[in-house]
Amino acid sequence: IKLIDTVEQFVLRELSLKGTQTPSQLATALQASSGRISTVLSSLEKKGWITRDIDSSDRRIIRVSLTDSGREESHRMIGPRGG
Repeated sequence: IKLIDTVEQFVLRELSLKGTQTPSQLATALQASSGRISTVLSSLEKKGWITRDIDSSDRRIIRVSLTDSGREESHRMIGPRGG
């Protein structure tokens, strides 16, 4: 069983509802530090629920996206229409 905490749920929900975002956008939405977001994203990435990719037009920017299994997990938690 893959355990998930409230912050992870929030990140999955944000990505599900708003699409690909940067870590700083997620930190702002969560009102969390960049360090906290980085830890959460690492956990979600290990679970196979998100990917972090370098922006092709600006290599300084990281884009965070849901994987198919992350989308499934998000829908399982909040429902297909956002709860």
